[in-house]
Amino acid sequence: MKIKRILLVSCSIILLCLMIIAGLTYALFTDQFSVGNHLEAGRLNVTLERTHLEYSVLDEFGLLQVHTDDTVYDFTKETSENAFGINSKNIKIVPGSYFDATMRVVNNDSDPESANYSDVAFSYSVEVVLVKGYNSLARQMQVVVTNHEGVSVTKRLSDVYSEGYVFELGTLLKGEVGEEFSIRVEFLDDRDYKDENMDNDWAQGEGVVFDIIVKAVQATNAQQ
Repeated sequence: MKIKRILLVSCSIILLCLMIIAGLTYALFTDQFSVGNHLEAGRLNVTLERTHLEYSVLDEFGLLQVHTDDTVYDFTKETSENAFGINSKNIKIVPGSYFDATMRVVNNDSDPESANYSDVAFSYSVEVVLVKGYNSLARQMQVVVTNHEGVSVTKRLSDVYSEGYVFELGTLLKGEVGEEFSIRVEFLDDRDYKDENMDNDWAQGEGVVFDIIVKAVQATNAQQ
């Protein structure tokens, strides 16, 4: 009986050990762990500024007068100004009148808390669209966009009606201030263009409405 008792106790101990081992194995197989993964989409924000403006319009005596403005305007913020400074002004133009605005684009990364903060490289372009006034005046209004390398593209407003025309400009990496580019709109004296069959009188009293749109698209690699 004593021997049986000893064997029974021994078996119980062995069984207990097996249960512990099995339990440890079970725990090992079902152990869990996690690694936190935090992703945040990059932000693309464009800052568009006008650094200089020169324009020629009729003065109170009916003569062309040149004006300049070196005030820097940020057009990504709410403002009553437009690129050529002609909002709510009774401005009359004649052949020889022009508006020449110097602009720049900024890819801002100076302050992550800023509403204009950007951490994405982008390519940018300027689009000119004639919204209203497909007429003689539109045919005499010339648009010239000159990029930061001094390369110019010229169009008439009548050529950018409805669908517009995109002037390719360049690419900005994070933190870069774009080279300045210019947009010039000029009322041509078509009597100086021998290939044109029109008279300046045709444009008297007419008006045009056009938009200048700066677009930015993410640049995904170094080749863009």
